[in-house]
Amino acid sequence: MKNTKKVLSVALAGALAFGTMGTAFAAGNLTEGIENKNVVEAVERLSAFGIINGMEDGKYHEEMMVTRAQFAKILVEALGLGGVVGQSTTSFADVDANHWASGYIAVATGQGLIKGYADGTFKPEKEVSYAEAVTMLVRALGYKDEFLKGTWPSNYIGKAAEEDITDGVRVTNGSADRGAVAVMVDNTLDAETVTQKTFGDDNNFEKSGKTLLEEKLEVNKLEEVTIDAVAKVDDSLKANEIKVKYKDENDKTVTEEVEVKEGIETTNLLGLEADVYVNDDDEVVYVDVTTDESDMVTGIVTGYNKDKKEITIQFEDGKDKDYDVKDNATLYINNESKSDVDVDDENDLKALKGLYARVVLDDKGDISFIDAVNFEDEAVIVKEINKDKKYIKGLKGTVDNSKVDFDEEDGYKIFLDGKEISFDDIKIGDLVYAKDVNEVDGDTYTYVYVVRNVIEGKLDKVRKDNMNIAGKEYDNASNLTYSLDDDDKPTIFATSKDLEDATKKDVKAYLDIKGEIRHVVADVNASSDSLYAILDKDGFLSSGDDAIKLYTKEGKGVTYKFDDNISEHSAYSKIEELKKGDIVKYELTKDGEIDVDDYEVIVKASDLDADSKDAIEVHVTEFDDEKDYIKADGKKYYISDDTVIMRYYDKDDKDAVEPELVKWADIKDSTIKDSDNLRAVIVTDEDNDVDADFVVFTDNYDLSSDGHSAYVKGDIYYDGDYKIDVELFDGTEKTYIVDEDYANKSKTTIEGDFIVFSTNQDGEIETVVRAVYDNDHSNTDKVNDIDADYTMDAGKVKKFKNDVITLENGNSYKIDSKTGVYVLTLDDNEYDEVKRGDSGDIDDEAKVRVIINDGDVEMVVVVEE
Repeated sequence: MKNTKKVLSVALAGALAFGTMGTAFAAGNLTEGIENKNVVEAVERLSAFGIINGMEDGKYHEEMMVTRAQFAKILVEALGLGGVVGQSTTSFADVDANHWASGYIAVATGQGLIKGYADGTFKPEKEVSYAEAVTMLVRALGYKDEFLKGTWPSNYIGKAAEEDITDGVRVTNGSADRGAVAVMVDNTLDAETVTQKTFGDDNNFEKSGKTLLEEKLEVNKLEEVTIDAVAKVDDSLKANEIKVKYKDENDKTVTEEVEVKEGIETTNLLGLEADVYVNDDDEVVYVDVTTDESDMVTGIVTGYNKDKKEITIQFEDGKDKDYDVKDNATLYINNESKSDVDVDDENDLKALKGLYARVVLDDKGDISFIDAVNFEDEAVIVKEINKDKKYIKGLKGTVDNSKVDFDEEDGYKIFLDGKEISFDDIKIGDLVYAKDVNEVDGDTYTYVYVVRNVIEGKLDKVRKDNMNIAGKEYDNASNLTYSLDDDDKPTIFATSKDLEDATKKDVKAYLDIKGEIRHVVADVNASSDSLYAILDKDGFLSSGDDAIKLYTKEGKGVTYKFDDNISEHSAYSKIEELKKGDIVKYELTKDGEIDVDDYEVIVKASDLDADSKDAIEVHVTEFDDEKDYIKADGKKYYISDDTVIMRYYDKDDKDAVEPELVKWADIKDSTIKDSDNLRAVIVTDEDNDVDADFVVFTDNYDLSSDGHSAYVKGDIYYDGDYKIDVELFDGTEKTYIVDEDYANKSKTTIEGDFIVFSTNQDGEIETVVRAVYDNDHSNTDKVNDIDADYTMDAGKVKKFKNDVITLENGNSYKIDSKTGVYVLTLDDNEYDEVKRGDSGDIDDEAKVRVIINDGDVEMVVVVEE
């Protein structure tokens, strides 16, 4: 290797600082689905050398057969001749000059590696047999037919076996698949080439002493290189540099810096041995990690033995193992180099306890390298994740809203089970440890280790130092906390008496990085989350207990008792003072009673009748169905799946309080006809004033929906209501109630009509336009009366190309996969049949009706007679 810096061209897709790996080449999804390890390694190496690539989906597909054209390309790239492909042409009758493999075929046949057929064809799409593949690979090494004794193909198959070309491959009489070809080509790269020594009758040959990889691709292999340092642990290195250590030809240890291509992470190479492949420009084109995965161990150092000079490492599954520590083992803590471990110094061994470490074992199984992080601060148990602002909040100690920011500017690396994950992979209930460390060029990185280890089951026994859950014993962490209120009010654990109420009950226990119990949750004293309702009747006594009847989010009246007398916990002297129509917030105990301390009257019924009610109500002016908000008094209140929405008064009697549940889906695309007279009480989230928890409409609103287009599947019918069955433009079938007066009109909607319509707040069809129903009428203007966004056009198709309809009137409309295309067949200008079609039914000269919503074509009706 020259004394110059090298470019490490290994596509490492992420710094697995505590992970394991077989090669330092990340092939994306190239090897996805391949289980044969030999095939995976061959594909990764050949891909790094630019010899093979994936199919259209990016995957290699080992199961597919190899064609003659594909094999010609592989041969040419393996010989380093890809650069001359564009200058070569072929004369085979069945290989057009524009064929993707034309140049490869020309080069491969010119080199005598592959031959055509007697009829002057090449048959590029014919599958290659194993015998043919083996023959061409042996020829690639320089062998000729006259060099080999015997008859084809046994002479070539024998030579291939002798040169280890077919190692790991079962040669059959059939076609060669891509997996076997990759392995054989990869083996061929390591075989020696031959040159012709004499000519004539002797035709002697001799081996060159160089592999095909060395001679043709000019790539040399450096064996047993050690990755001695990377930028995160050595301030003298830039982000794109690492140090490698190897033995030169004189058995002298050499340490050099090598450059790493921009964007390539090499953190997980630290301390490992590898074979490095270097091209003639001193560029490292491939790194094959030779450290066995079993020699890379990750876990918590839980103890040490100074006499045996060993440490104990506990793994993710709670099991542990003792390892001897090699004297002067290399040690890094928080990316800082420490003095090599002196196994005779107890303090050196003691200093390792409690570290989370990746260790590398030598050939004796002793620890020779340690890369560790010391998470000095305790973990946060995740209760909230904000993916937009990139932070988490949760329990740390007994503080329930501790925050960890994932600062994009400073950078962070997150690990779970020894593998790097993204912020989006963090889940509620994870334990998150964070440590700021210096990594590259003085920059600070936050190293985050995620523990996802939650135990659920019956709490059998509790001791001060340990407890038994679901039949298994776990040690208690020194900072153990607990909650008997379903994770409310966390408390520091002191004695076993703290959890006596949870004994023999189901609990959830969060284990920390050491596998010890960090936090225990039970619901012994739990209350529900905050709930909202409207009193359905005045407060009353039930069997001597204070009780109320609430209209709840389930859309029904439910009677609840209080867990104590309300007079002892509030300003109310007796239960009868709670009145029908009160808008309230409450919580339920585990016994299903209202917690009297958490009962709150948000708005009294009497206040809604008072002259001052404007102070508690807002004027609603708009619903937004795309961003899901209600706009009131100029402010936006956002609606979620958890938002409870109700109507306060009976819809037919403004003076009668008769709550009714309202679905956001039924009103969100509606237009408010009289925004001056739609008022509401809106209760927002405790932590902000924009997320709506409870919405109560205190006026009987009058709404109309946005327009819809549909095909009418049958005449209006009566089954207690007048109804109509339609198919919306997107193919959805629905049934709507229609107004009685409209149903009985002389020219009402009938089967076969195409309509544009709107609905009222109850989801009933309110206004209808028969947009298409014969060959003479086209209500192009009236659809706009339903919804200002709707327009309509009609005429003959002048041209239909690339999904664009151009009518004879000059107007053009583009359709897409959402457009409903229908064929309306008329008989004597009246409906005969309708079928849902596709763009293939739109022909030039066809008569069409086009229904457009806000510029998008919803329906195209092809009219045929």
